[in-house]
This record gives sequence, C-alpha cells and structure tokens, in this order.
Amino acid sequence: MFLVMNNGDQLELFSKKQLRDAWFTDADVEANTKHLEVLSDQQFKK
Repeated sequence: MFLVMNNGDQLELFSKKQLRDAWFTDADVEANTKHLEVLSDQQFKK
C-alpha cells in the first residue's frame, strides 16, 4: 500500500475549476512549449 502525503495539493485548484489539462502526447507538449533550452557540454544554449 502506498501512502501519498501530497494527495490534497490539487484539491483547491479542482474546487475552483482551475486545473489545467494534462499533456499526454508529443503534439500536446510541442504545441504548449514556449521556450526550449538544450544542455550541451554543460552549458545551456538558447
């Protein structure tokens, strides 16, 4: 049995109907990506 200590952290947002949709597909993630940074040779490239 798993005990989840933070199981109520979304309840307030749910009660206010402020939960955002989850992104399940690559297309969803790509459509909602605003900024992308790539770590290369231990430095970020924009």
